[in-house]
Amino acid sequence: MKAKKSSKAIKYVSALDRARQYPAGTLQADGGRVFCASCSVTLDALRKTNIDRYLESEAHMKWKAVAEAESQSKKQATMSSLFKRTTESSLQRHEAAFSPRGGFMAADIPREKVDHPS
Repeated sequence: MKAKKSSKAIKYVSALDRARQYPAGTLQADGGRVFCASCSVTLDALRKTNIDRYLESEAHMKWKAVAEAESQSKKQATMSSLFKRTTESSLQRHEAAFSPRGGFMAADIPREKVDHPS
């Protein structure tokens, strides 16, 4: 019988845990993915060596120099997290607009006229 080969990939390290292993501002985690903070490139969170190789690459060094020159840190976000934020805010707006009191207030109708028996 052949012995089953085990994978060397660590399956229990989350993206946030992997981002915390590096100095602050190097990596960021969002939606279960790890991004390079200066390049906005998605990295493999399972293997630390892949991240180490990328951080030592010429492409990363070039983008890091450009980002430092601009001194603007743009954060990469996943579509699901952006959609979640917009959905929550739009739900709050729609609740206010479609509730009877909120609708009348938005239309500048006095409460006394709404309660009128006719």
